[in-house]
Amino acid sequence: MHKVKFVTEWPVEGKPDAIAVSPHGDVFVNINLNHRVVRHSADGIPLGEWPLEGVPSGIAVSPEGEVLVALYKLRHIVRYNSDGTQLGGWPVEGNPDGVAVGPEGDVYVNINQNHRVDRYSIDGNPLAEWPLEGEASGIAVGPHGDVFVNINQNHCVVQRGATGDLLSEWSVVAGVIETNGITVGSGGEVFVNIHQNHRIVGYSAHGALVAEWGAEGSGPGQFLSPVGVAISKDGLAYVADRGNSRIQAFRVRG
Repeated sequence: MHKVKFVTEWPVEGKPDAIAVSPHGDVFVNINLNHRVVRHSADGIPLGEWPLEGVPSGIAVSPEGEVLVALYKLRHIVRYNSDGTQLGGWPVEGNPDGVAVGPEGDVYVNINQNHRVDRYSIDGNPLAEWPLEGEASGIAVGPHGDVFVNINQNHCVVQRGATGDLLSEWSVVAGVIETNGITVGSGGEVFVNIHQNHRIVGYSAHGALVAEWGAEGSGPGQFLSPVGVAISKDGLAYVADRGNSRIQAFRVRG
């Protein structure tokens, strides 16, 4: 099993939801109820924030550092630079419940109620779509372009290629994965949060359990309904600890 060490934490104003890390290590968080994005350095120093026009349901950062935000009720993906200047956006057919960006810059959107994934260029041009096995609540793309989706109804993670070909799937231990709570590290490990059981679990790219940490509470390494997880290139795992209105960071080592 991997070793997990608590590193730091910092408070956020509101309830943090989805979370993403830029190639340079900055941390971007959706604040759902307050309809905004906040940006921090890797150690929690505030770097800026900007308002959103609707309820956010997912966030991702491209290899070039552009920030993509899914707006659930507005059925829209909005694209920003790292300081919040809007660069563009496009509508999607259905309510987006997660967004991810691949290593080549393509954008993947989880359309929960319609049970499918849509793939776009960074400018919003449709490239592909494929059906899902049920309602999904999070999406992530690995370093080699494989797409990982959590299927809530079946408590499983499904791995597909960039064009939707099924590669593998595995069951998630005890609990339901909360919205956007899935991420893939640079080594291919997949991390998901178990919302109801207040913990994070990690798997190899083939579904073997390699890490598990957390418990209900407000101390370091404890969570109250975590809803987002993201991992940086250097192995720092950031958790949006919604019930405690904070971000926690952990060092994960194999």
